[in-house]
Amino acid sequence: MVHGGRFGLSSPHVRTAEAVRVDMLAGSAQPPINLSRILRDVISIGAQWVRVRVGQTGGFSLPASDDLTVYFVIWGTLQISVANGEPTEVGAGGCVLLPQGSAHVARIGSGPIEAMRCFDEIEDNDIPPAIDVGKPGDLPAAVILVGRLRIDWPASIPPLRMLPGVMLGTRAYRTDPAAAANASRALHHTSREQGASISLTRYAELLLVRELRNFFIAHPGLLNPGDADAASVAQAMEAVRSDPGRPWSVERLARHVGMSRSGFAAKFRAIRGETPMDSVARLRMDLAARLLGEGRMKAKEIAARVGYSSDAAFVRSFTRHFGLSPTNYRKKLRADASVAEADWVEPG
Repeated sequence: MVHGGRFGLSSPHVRTAEAVRVDMLAGSAQPPINLSRILRDVISIGAQWVRVRVGQTGGFSLPASDDLTVYFVIWGTLQISVANGEPTEVGAGGCVLLPQGSAHVARIGSGPIEAMRCFDEIEDNDIPPAIDVGKPGDLPAAVILVGRLRIDWPASIPPLRMLPGVMLGTRAYRTDPAAAANASRALHHTSREQGASISLTRYAELLLVRELRNFFIAHPGLLNPGDADAASVAQAMEAVRSDPGRPWSVERLARHVGMSRSGFAAKFRAIRGETPMDSVARLRMDLAARLLGEGRMKAKEIAARVGYSSDAAFVRSFTRHFGLSPTNYRKKLRADASVAEADWVEPG
């Protein structure tokens, strides 16, 4: 049985079901969508898993695939980059889902990238085989599980190009270090025992269904093939996620999806229950919080990354959104991390 604390299923910064339900009611008079009926048919019909030890620098690339790509980080920190998208950094206990199966790079540092084609050779193993990436003899800087799942997508799911290119399956590693440590420990032991492949696959399915649920609650029109307005709104927000530092405006978003400014603004508010720029600001704040938690960038750099040319404006917006200044928010995360378990598992 999968428990929330054990696997770190908490999702801070994700809008509550009640909030998005209000948006749905505000934007549509249609009967409620039966998401359970739609999502129950999202199942895998095959899976391959591999355990990868990544060296101190560099990383690997994976070609595009028709399959869902899944990353579980057991130890260390990994950065995943999809073409034309912002890099996604995930730490121990975290999970990243690539529903479109996009070609991407997974790396630790700035060293050379190896092309990894191990999935052409891996068979249906009960326990994932281990491979090394990096210089021979190097101690690993990260240990990860990489899976490719062949999903039987039901016809009621919109085309994969309408889904986010990258989904965060778990976020607890950023805000709840103890939960992250528990998730890392569970992944470490599960992946080394009999039945590992099916256990990891079922867990990945659970995370995929949950993230699809969150996404479709926020964009209910995508489940109606005739709702072009909802598809345009989703396309606009995906553009912001891919390039949050761009100087977005209502006009620019409308132009991106081929709509007039007034028409786009009205449809956006009807569908999401807030203005386009309110949604842009919220998305930027969530990204800023993630970057603060990772601790690799200064607040000034984060401000520029999420589209603020003024540090003061960034601080005001962040404080208004989270109730803490960026400095105090980072201090709180560090204080929480100090009580967590650390370095509990040997790399490998």
